[in-house]
Amino acid sequence: MIGAALLAASIAAAQSQPAAAPRLAPETIQAIQLRRRLGVEDPQSRSIIYVRSEAAHHLTDEYVRVATRGADGRWTIVSIGEERSGILQIEPQPLPRETNLLGPADSAALDRLLRMRALYGQRPPRERQAAIGAYFHVIEIVTPQGHVVMRWTGRLRGRLGRVASLIMGCGED
Repeated sequence: MIGAALLAASIAAAQSQPAAAPRLAPETIQAIQLRRRLGVEDPQSRSIIYVRSEAAHHLTDEYVRVATRGADGRWTIVSIGEERSGILQIEPQPLPRETNLLGPADSAALDRLLRMRALYGQRPPRERQAAIGAYFHVIEIVTPQGHVVMRWTGRLRGRLGRVASLIMGCGED
């Protein structure tokens, strides 16, 4: 009887524990490290989207966009970046920080996309090598509805492409 009560209590305690945070992709960890180096605070939100973009040739440009959902339902996107040596030897230079607030319609569209189960199972695009100087992107979405990581060059299509366009400021496709 006591054993059954202890077992029931331990099961109830395990079920009441919050879900473990997902393991972030290596590119997202690099993005967080860049933000910290540049003195940008870590965002706090139950729903967060990271987009890391990098291009390399004479110079290497790295951009990190982090979108968080506010209590009012609007999404804030903070973009930061760094330019550093590629072929040319230069000292790393921070790129201007930008903060954008999605309007109510775009925030609602993003919320609708994030509620779609199919978003978290989208197949990756056909893998292709990024051309010299072209951007390679990684998006990582962490929400109560799911977690997904996608890597691509060029333009991402489908539901994840629409999310990326909203976050990256390209408009919907």
